[in-house]
This record gives sequence, structure tokens and C-alpha cells, in this order.
Amino acid sequence: MSSFAKCRAVVFSSVLFLTFALHAEPKSPEHILNGKLFHLGDNDVELVPGSSLKPVAERLDLQFESDKTKSETTLEVTYWDINDPAAIELNGKKLGALPPSEKRKVVYLRVPSGVLRKGENILTIVPRKGDDCVIGKIVLHDEP
Repeated sequence: MSSFAKCRAVVFSSVLFLTFALHAEPKSPEHILNGKLFHLGDNDVELVPGSSLKPVAERLDLQFESDKTKSETTLEVTYWDINDPAAIELNGKKLGALPPSEKRKVVYLRVPSGVLRKGENILTIVPRKGDDCVIGKIVLHDEP
């Protein structure tokens, strides 16, 4: 086989590979559980532009569905204006707390294997009584 024919075969193989790679169904590595801004607390105050003046509740109980139960995952939480640590639980198991921060902060928490249930799950975020805060994007990542 001539060098020109070898080169042509390599180019053809590369184009064929790229065509299949670009049309492959991408695997979603994350599940967005929340994209809204939730003002939690008990005072009428605008904490973050775009959040409500009035709090929606004193705590967040976010229900979501999952089919993943056996492997470890990671929970990503974006929040603003927490003065004291806010507890985070998944299905009643404490995952950790959101540390105090007046500015926007993103925290990643480990979700141990077996904490997620197949079907309905409940993520709970409980700020200290009287501590108004805003909870934003919440994402469950497939990878630890």
C-alpha cells in the first residue's frame, strides 16, 4: 500500500470516528434538582437580587426522584447569606452543613452509598431559626 493510500485510510478512519463520536448520546453526569432561588427564614428582606422579599419557608424540603442507590455521589449546593451553619440531610441522614458566608458560595458534599433511595427522596436544608438565607442551584452529580 502506498503512503498516499495509508494517509487516505487514516483520514477516512478519523472522519468516521468523529462522525460517530459527535452523534453519540452524551451521558448526563449530573441531575439538577433545583434551579430556583429559595429565600428561607422569617423576615421580609431582599437578600439576593432575584430572590423573593418574603421567605417561602423556614426550611427547604425538596422532593426528587432517583434510580441510583448503590454508588457514592456528590451533592452541589449554591447559597448566599448564611450566618450560622445550616444542616443538610438526605432522607433523614445528615450529610453536613453549609458553612457561614455572606457572599455566594458553592459547597460539595459527599453522599455515601445507600443514602439515595430508588424512587422518592427528600433533601432537607435547615438554617438556624432567625437566620434568613437564600438557597440556589442544587445538583446531584453521578460521580463522587
